[in-house]
Amino acid sequence: MGFLSLIRRGRSKEKLAVVFDVSSGSVGGALISLAPGENPKIFYTTRLALPVKEAIDSKRFIEETFRALDLVAEDIRKHGFPHARFAILGGIPSASVFFFLASPWHVSQVRVLKKNEEEPFTVRREMVQELAEHEIEMFKKSQAAEYERRGMKKEELSILEQNIFDIRLNRYAVDDPFGKVGQEFTMTTYMSVAPQYIVDSLRDRAERFFGAHDAHIHSFMFAFFNIARDIWHAEDTFLLVDVSREVTDIGIVRDGRLFDMLSFPLGYGALFRDVARELKTSIEEAQSLVRLAIKKQISESQMSRVGEVLSASGKTWKDAFEAEVRNLYRKIPFSHRIMLTTHNVLSYWFKDLIESKEDGKGFLKETTFEVALLNSAVLSDFYRFKGRIEEDPFLAIETIFISKDKDIVSSR
Repeated sequence: MGFLSLIRRGRSKEKLAVVFDVSSGSVGGALISLAPGENPKIFYTTRLALPVKEAIDSKRFIEETFRALDLVAEDIRKHGFPHARFAILGGIPSASVFFFLASPWHVSQVRVLKKNEEEPFTVRREMVQELAEHEIEMFKKSQAAEYERRGMKKEELSILEQNIFDIRLNRYAVDDPFGKVGQEFTMTTYMSVAPQYIVDSLRDRAERFFGAHDAHIHSFMFAFFNIARDIWHAEDTFLLVDVSREVTDIGIVRDGRLFDMLSFPLGYGALFRDVARELKTSIEEAQSLVRLAIKKQISESQMSRVGEVLSASGKTWKDAFEAEVRNLYRKIPFSHRIMLTTHNVLSYWFKDLIESKEDGKGFLKETTFEVALLNSAVLSDFYRFKGRIEEDPFLAIETIFISKDKDIVSSR
């Protein structure tokens, strides 16, 4: 047996995967390698920002996102695979394809399935399956109605995820309820759905660019929760906050499960628009000014003008954030720890904004939040980089999430 053959055989356990991060402001992509018992390797990353518009046009937004997705896929195919081919020193195995969707590409909800009877009953798989199917249909109907309420056409929806967090029989937690007898059964699940045409478009690209006959599609919030829970496993309750360009998603973790979630349609894109409007400049110039102001790399006069707009824009975001967090706190009191993900350049700006008591109203003035950034520095112990590439915390979170699934890692 030759030396190269021995190397190839020794590395045959490695499995390639292509990961896409589809948010409201950009599309990112990575080529990764998975192997049992090893931290995942990231060979290549790329990210393409969507153009910021003065007003959001839904049709154009969808078209631009899928155009960016095609360009990122082609980039990975053209430049990513040669990196992997060199590192693996052998034939490249076929790659699995994963898509992680942020808001507004999907809708997620924590739902509780219940069955209460006066007489004791035996928990059977058929009963649980029936409850789950009923809940899925109710969830789909409620979201279809929400599309119509917003003046959008009624969409056929596809279920992305249905993950069980908690099962209780007679109010006691159980791991395996089947065959057991009780009068009160509850099962807490996380569900996410996306329009069927979005799902079909993603699967079409997985096959067209990478020859994958199936695509794994997840919500980013579930991956975010999963990794944050592992890192903060000793914490009882905390908040997850994901600030994307057009939407902010908030989740509350309680007793190791995602207890509730909500969103509001305001993200960091508002900063760019506000600066462009107030300084009477282009969106592109506004983005540059915001980045330079945060890094303190502009003149004093510019810093004063941009800083004034950022302060007002930050107060608008903070007011919306406070209203949503107050509503969550009414449902379930939580600790004051927050795990935050957002645009790399803006991460410390949002961290300081949340922790500061300035401009806060009653709730935020009386509450001291401690914000931790789920960034590359925190995540670096859980994956490895192979090559000179830009670190991307969103793709890192998704890579680590995929690597935890033993069925995916060990499958051939």
